[in-house]
Amino acid sequence: MARLAAKYGKVYVSKTLPKIVYKKVAKLIGKKVSQAKFLHIWNNTIGVATGAALESAIAKGLKACGVPKGIANTAATIIATAVGILV
Repeated sequence: MARLAAKYGKVYVSKTLPKIVYKKVAKLIGKKVSQAKFLHIWNNTIGVATGAALESAIAKGLKACGVPKGIANTAATIIATAVGILV
């Protein structure tokens, strides 16, 4: 994710981008994951994971918040794809 931070800036990647992404997947993940929880999941995974590892880490974080497995995996795929497009 260093390329993403280099392209858009660290503050954008850690604060603004996750809020934009959350708005897009909020209906999918429901009320189980608040924006604050999503930001926590995002910031824990974005620095250490890329590609499939990012997708897996986000899915794991969403499942830990009570999101059903299928929905968590779908949301994680959407998020990882969006991040991949931005890079």
